[in-house]
Amino acid sequence: PLSCIPEQLVRRALGALTSAASRPILVHCINGQQTTGCIVGLLRRVDKWALSAIFEEYRRHVTGGRVRALDLQLIETCRLDELLADEEGEGEGEGE
Repeated sequence: PLSCIPEQLVRRALGALTSAASRPILVHCINGQQTTGCIVGLLRRVDKWALSAIFEEYRRHVTGGRVRALDLQLIETCRLDELLADEEGEGEGEGE
């Protein structure tokens, strides 16, 4: 399970963030600091950052020091290959 973040949201966000067509991109958060932190943490994994650097960035920017163990677990254990493959596969066969 993906913590309390809907899996489809994670797929769509990572799909948009990893798409060259979406660059440059601004990631902004109003009230969902943990959600944004998780998505950015997963993006850092896609970019091959070390987990220690990802966790440090997450801790530095999370509001009020509210680091959630489930968020860190999600960042560390999420099957990015499956999420990104599923996102890339959506829309295949359209226009045939």
